[in-house]
Amino acid sequence: MRLLLGPLMKTKSFVGLDVHRKLVVATAVNPLGKRLRQSSLGPNPKELTKFLRRLPKPTKVVLEACHVWERFYEAAVSTGAEVILSHPRTTRMVAEASIKTDKVDSAALANLLRLDSIPQTYVPPPEIRALRKLYFERDFYTRTRSSIMRHAYARLAENGVDYKKSLLQHKP
Repeated sequence: MRLLLGPLMKTKSFVGLDVHRKLVVATAVNPLGKRLRQSSLGPNPKELTKFLRRLPKPTKVVLEACHVWERFYEAAVSTGAEVILSHPRTTRMVAEASIKTDKVDSAALANLLRLDSIPQTYVPPPEIRALRKLYFERDFYTRTRSSIMRHAYARLAENGVDYKKSLLQHKP
């Protein structure tokens, strides 16, 4: 039996995280798939680190990419765990379940991780993530400003107000 499980025995705990804005459901299984722990955690990453520190080491963690993945990813990394970010659409295809609950989803993620069947997605380094956030924020505000200006020009034209094309543009 040991020969078959050789590579798996290095990792003692496999953790699947079903992450939502206000709730994280964590399920930990051992290399044989036996559940070690399952908990519903709040949105505070400190609860996750506390959960992970109680598990046998070394630990592997998987969570799906979503709008709040970064803080939980960083929290899991801070415990020394190997953390994998899964591609949500592809993972959903692999782990289709007839009963969909957060507990079932986190257990499915843990078992897919244990079986090395997680479709991974790229995790850029923190510096690149910060630049991306900056870019997307600037793009958002630029698009919003342009939309408001188009709307204002349309209202002016609708009411028959004559205006210069650069009326609403700020020129220093």
